[in-house]
Amino acid sequence: MRAIFVQIPNILTGIRIALIPLIIHLLRSGQHSQALMVFIIAALTDTLDGMIARLGGIISPLGTFLDPLADKLLLNATYTVLALDGGLPMWLAAVVWLRDLIIVLGAAGLHLKGRRWQVKPALVGKATTLFQIITVGLFFEVPVTRFFISWQPFLVTITVVLTLWSGLYYMAAGLNILRGTAVKNL
Repeated sequence: MRAIFVQIPNILTGIRIALIPLIIHLLRSGQHSQALMVFIIAALTDTLDGMIARLGGIISPLGTFLDPLADKLLLNATYTVLALDGGLPMWLAAVVWLRDLIIVLGAAGLHLKGRRWQVKPALVGKATTLFQIITVGLFFEVPVTRFFISWQPFLVTITVVLTLWSGLYYMAAGLNILRGTAVKNL
């Protein structure tokens, strides 16, 4: 029974990854209400897999790699499709993409230098993911998001600040790993 329980977070992460093509298809075909519902389900799998992993004390090498990858794939795909369709500012999608590109390139650089980066999401990284999810959700063209249209500028500002802050934090963490010093987990 424990063996099955241990796999539940990874299964939920796999479901999140598997839902991405469906979200893209629904957005591209103009079915924004359905896309938003699937996006919410995908976002909830992130919350559930994290809760189960923490409550069950489950940490797997696969999960520590797949969970942040699934988040990046989900958010970058959604931001990109909405930006290409004109519903979301392209510069906002570029900020999200740039931060993740810097993180991925930094991790690859550390790997090439023979340094291991234990993926431990910082509080600022978790807050960034949360606000990126909420913000992009408000750009789906559905009646419920139009109700919150006045929140968009505020949420975009917070999302951009957190995205830049977390990008700088992870860059500093990578540089500290190269130097052999520690960085405080913010």
